[in-house]
Amino acid sequence: MKRRDEIRHLLHGAEPGERPARRTGTVLSATVTSANPVVTLERARAVLLAVLTAPRGWSPDSPPGNLPRWFVEACSPDVDRSVEEAQERQRQLQQLSPEDQAQAAVDTPWSLPQWLSWFQDERYWFWWDARVAGERELVAEYVVYDWPAPTGSMIWLWRASGADDVAVF
Repeated sequence: MKRRDEIRHLLHGAEPGERPARRTGTVLSATVTSANPVVTLERARAVLLAVLTAPRGWSPDSPPGNLPRWFVEACSPDVDRSVEEAQERQRQLQQLSPEDQAQAAVDTPWSLPQWLSWFQDERYWFWWDARVAGERELVAEYVVYDWPAPTGSMIWLWRASGADDVAVF
């Protein structure tokens, strides 16, 4: 998806009947629950718009200066772990059930460089549309060109923006 088209989708949503330009693209959905879905949606849009409209030359180690401060603060510090610390964390995770491992991955904040790295080079998901669907729910649509696609960066965007849960379909 072209950057200008994704920005248009962020600002105005998809046109009725619009389909991805590349025939192989698929529009998929995510259900996002939040105490305040209107604010969560506004925040997610603001972060992604900041990344997509940032002046060229940024990198994960030199992030765009236009990112909302609350998002930067929601990300975990980019702390280098020792090999021993990383091995201990891995050992702890392996002792969890598969369901608890998946939940731990969702609950663990991403570092800003880690999250931004998913917007360098090849992208795996693109914003298509989103709308509030209830008092505590919104539905987000995104485009993928391969499935399964890594959607962890999208889930972190929603979580940092105020989502309590994100179910990706």
